[in-house]
Amino acid sequence: MKKLFRVFVVVLTVFIAFSMFSCKAILDSLTDIKGSGTASDPYIIMTGAQLRKVGTGEDGLTASKHYKQGTNIIVLGASWTPICDTGSFTGTYDGGNFYIDFTATNSEAMFGTIGATGNVRNLGIKVDTNSSSLTVIGGLAKTNNGTIEQCYVTGSITNHNGALGVGGLAGSNSGVIRNCYTNVEISITGSGSNSPMAAGLVRQNTGLIEYCYTVGPVSISDGFNNCNAGGLAADNRGASAIIRYSVAANPSLINPNGNQFMIGRVTAGSYLGATTPNNYAKSDMVLTYNTAGGTVNFSDSHQGTAVTSDLIKGAGSSTWWSTTSPGPGFSGSVWLFGDSKYPELRNVAGQTVND
Repeated sequence: MKKLFRVFVVVLTVFIAFSMFSCKAILDSLTDIKGSGTASDPYIIMTGAQLRKVGTGEDGLTASKHYKQGTNIIVLGASWTPICDTGSFTGTYDGGNFYIDFTATNSEAMFGTIGATGNVRNLGIKVDTNSSSLTVIGGLAKTNNGTIEQCYVTGSITNHNGALGVGGLAGSNSGVIRNCYTNVEISITGSGSNSPMAAGLVRQNTGLIEYCYTVGPVSISDGFNNCNAGGLAADNRGASAIIRYSVAANPSLINPNGNQFMIGRVTAGSYLGATTPNNYAKSDMVLTYNTAGGTVNFSDSHQGTAVTSDLIKGAGSSTWWSTTSPGPGFSGSVWLFGDSKYPELRNVAGQTVND
């Protein structure tokens, strides 16, 4: 009996020790962040719990530090507070060619504001947002004043009261967006006296967009008036606003109460010196709008040069995408081409644009 008791004590001791070790391992995985936050030794982000700390200052994870993602991350929970929803993210976030899956979380964007020196790159974002937010919504950022490059967003974004509007990648851009794409279904539903804007890439652009494309549908409810809907941008405004070498491959844009000046394949309009050189759009993109005052003038540069769907995603499409004029001239060092396929970013995980 005593021998049996001793065996029981030994087994119990081993079990307790193993349990304590396991709990510590789980705790460490949530809180023990490797790196020092410098450019040469960035903080390595491995979990959703760690991601929630970025830019908060907690454990030294301030908005000006350097971060690199070390694995694919699935963010769980009812909601997500964007990184630097107040203030600006002025550091770097290198996705490490991984993705963040927000599909279980109601998210306005991964970042609130990316500051002028902020940089986000090499990252995929998966979203499934169903929001009644009164602010701007973007797949990756609400506002970009810095640089976003070599990123994609896929999924769906629905806003129920219009608010200020939706951009598939960013709500607004005054910085640089380069070598990015979105495959996001964007819908603004409901009704109101506000005039939301919606577009596949950004709601409003006052900066530089180049070598980007969009493939998702954009829709605004007939419960709103004076709205803009665009394939890449809903509004392109100011002398610093440039959209170039980009492609709007959206299947459709729906803006029932907007007139011919409030809908555009590349952008609904370019104002106050904004320019849109060397852009392309699907010739069979369906535009739904109020034609009472006239119809869209497809010769306007902000409508893009019309190209067939076969050229964009058909036999020989790899040559078209990588060639400049005709074609947007995407770089083979950044993009992976294939006939009958949309380009994909080299090495970034989780891409489903060709599924």
